[in-house]
Amino acid sequence: MENKITWAAFYELSEIYIAPLNLIWFLFASAIAYQDFHYLNIINILLCFLDVFLFDLAVNIADDYFDYLHGKDPHFLTVTNTIGRMKLSLPAVKKLMVIMYIVSAIPGLILVY
Repeated sequence: MENKITWAAFYELSEIYIAPLNLIWFLFASAIAYQDFHYLNIINILLCFLDVFLFDLAVNIADDYFDYLHGKDPHFLTVTNTIGRMKLSLPAVKKLMVIMYIVSAIPGLILVY
């Protein structure tokens, strides 16, 4: 039986635990921008950070999905890959991946507008 995506599965699949690393380089980039231009638009910074954060989660989910889809090694598919290890439903993971990409596009579209 294939499992549904729980918070624990999302945590592993999206690798959300490495998201603070994005914050560090983002703070450095904002500091450099302030140093060079003496101006910060906090709304744009927050929208951009949200977009980068969500897109990173979506990419991590897509990596696991396509690695599982095209993987050949049984050890990788059942032990290493999150989808195989947690016996997650492939259609559910694909749906989550698409949703994450769509949600990550919203702050980006607001920034472009």
